[in-house]
Amino acid sequence: MNKENKKIYERAIFQTKIWKYFAWSVPIVWLATEFLLSLLGFETYANKLIIFGGVFFFVISVLWWWWAVDTIRLFAEAMQRTSQNFTDIKRELRKVREDLTK
Repeated sequence: MNKENKKIYERAIFQTKIWKYFAWSVPIVWLATEFLLSLLGFETYANKLIIFGGVFFFVISVLWWWWAVDTIRLFAEAMQRTSQNFTDIKRELRKVREDLTK
């Protein structure tokens, strides 16, 4: 794996871990907070938190979508570079074979 592809891979793995942690922790905290507010009689705050949570999770879903699309693009570019490298190697091996047969 060349340096650029390795950098893309490592960055994607790191970001995926962050998204994974975020995806399970934030909804649980939000639901627990919502439950506690309702349980303690703060329905007004609970209702506002529902609206805030809806907007927040919508924004996060849009950000995640664009991150995912960008990551797919980076991997496609890495695959293209790898394919080009194999083509170059194949061309060089043909040249070597031609030189050896002379």
